Amino acid sequence: MGVIPEDAICSRYWPAAAAAAAAAGAGAAAAAEERQQQKHLQLQDVQQQEKEEQQQQQQQQQQQQQQESEHQQDKQQQQDQQQDQEQQQQQQQQQPQQQQQQQQKKKKKKKQTPEELPTMVSALYGGNGSQIK
Repeated sequence: MGVIPEDAICSRYWPAAAAAAAAAGAGAAAAAEERQQQKHLQLQDVQQQEKEEQQQQQQQQQQQQQQESEHQQDKQQQQDQQQDQEQQQQQQQQQPQQQQQQQQKKKKKKKQTPEELPTMVSALYGGNGSQIK
């Protein structure tokens, strides 16, 4: 703003003073508007950043959930396989035991005590078993 002499009371200096004041006011208004625009742009930048961060968090959560789900599926699959193996082992162990038991039963049937021998002989030859001892 230009310097206006103190004795410039006359009206011829008023337009210059008004113009200087208007220029200063316009400059201040322009600066205020510039500051307002800068604030608005900064706010938009912050909002955009927050939005991107939120999207990243959502993606990370989705990835984490997917990994946990895959891990859970793998764990379940391993448990199922282990159970299958245990069942197979039990069946394999039971089969020889059952076969062994059946063979023992057959062997038991074949074994005869000496007391039963005369009865068998008499049954075979049609005689009285009490004679043979």
